[in-house]
Amino acid sequence: TPLRSLGPRPVLRRCSVQTHPAQDAVEAFATIATGARVRAMAFRLERGADRRWRCAAVELDGLGTT
Repeated sequence: TPLRSLGPRPVLRRCSVQTHPAQDAVEAFATIATGARVRAMAFRLERGADRRWRCAAVELDGLGTT
């Protein structure tokens, strides 16, 4: 069973990517609408020595978690 909310389906409203905040890093943000509510999300991906991308930080509506 897929994970999803019981309410309206989320819709991507805006997205932006900064490809060179640092070497081997990408930062991105998006605004996502769910019904009348609009939320913001930002994240940072970093490429390790093994060349795999990993999520290093995530923020949702200004409440940061790393």
